[in-house]
Amino acid sequence: MNNRKIKNRTAFTLIELMVVIFLIALIGSLVSVYFSQYRRVLRDGKRLMDVSEIQLALENYRMFEGYYPIELNPGEALVGSSSGRIYLDQVPENPIYRNFFCFSPDYNYTYDAEKDEYRISFCLEGRFENYNPGSKCAFSGEVFEGACVSCPSFISDIDGNNYSTVVIGNQCWMAENLKVTKYNDGSDILYPGVDIDLWVNNTEGAYACWWNDMSNCSTNRGALYNWYAISNPKGLCPEGWHVATHYEFIQLENNVCVSSGNSVEYCQEIFPFDYSTNGWLGTDEGRRLKAVTWSNGTDDLGFSLVPTGYRHDNGNFYSNATDWAFVSTATEIGDNNWRRLFSPDEDRIQRVKNAPKTRGNSVRCVQDY
Repeated sequence: MNNRKIKNRTAFTLIELMVVIFLIALIGSLVSVYFSQYRRVLRDGKRLMDVSEIQLALENYRMFEGYYPIELNPGEALVGSSSGRIYLDQVPENPIYRNFFCFSPDYNYTYDAEKDEYRISFCLEGRFENYNPGSKCAFSGEVFEGACVSCPSFISDIDGNNYSTVVIGNQCWMAENLKVTKYNDGSDILYPGVDIDLWVNNTEGAYACWWNDMSNCSTNRGALYNWYAISNPKGLCPEGWHVATHYEFIQLENNVCVSSGNSVEYCQEIFPFDYSTNGWLGTDEGRRLKAVTWSNGTDDLGFSLVPTGYRHDNGNFYSNATDWAFVSTATEIGDNNWRRLFSPDEDRIQRVKNAPKTRGNSVRCVQDY
């Protein structure tokens, strides 16, 4: 009898076992989070030390060479172009990012035409000392909050069309839809017009104007390009610019979300950086990108999105051009490509990955960086 009592006192009940398992899992999770944050802090600390080292080397370079270098190549030595003097045995390489708030894989170095000013763009993953997470710009021996965005007030395409621009977060965008009819080498982009077969079978690049009315292409609605025109190596956007990728649209979505005062973590959750999430996302980011002349648009950031309609892969025109906006990206997915949809009655943004490459949509260009 006593033995049975001892056994009963020493055995674990099912509830006790579940509590022990839960505590072990909780401790393991906390340890994992701690080390993840610790590694992030180490990476951010290295970035700031790297940039400080690079800045010191740049100032020495200018002192002896008379100007700042033309380029910095991560992993390679920084050698004076005239003296042959070594200013850095190895240009530091940026640690690999472990979140999607930072976008550039390297320390992005630029200089002005006279080579007497420079900028180094980089990013911190989290809060570090007195710095907030996000884009940073280093110059004149200091580090400043925000991106090193040099965005002209307007740009021109090869046809002579002028486009206003806008800075949103760390990106410089065209604030209008593209309307160019030539590639950057001066050759014409195919315009099939009413020839449906020519549109349907095109794989070299083509554009359309809403309802085959050329005057529609000259408005802020712009032209409707198939993916083959977007991906043509001759270049669709002005020099120094390119058709925005799916990834860059995700950056835009996050930047718009953060500009409303939301946390970076929250914005990354509702606008995930992946190549699988599609459908209606966000809260009011679509409305904030729309022009005030369109439906419920508030154009808070100057993106001035307008409705466009689109040319179907069967050659017909769909959607009322006063209702919906269809914007292509330069990112393909199998036989299709990613695009964004904006509805007159919806405040959110729709990610769509099933747009056939022969379908004509509007295009937005973003500055190279």
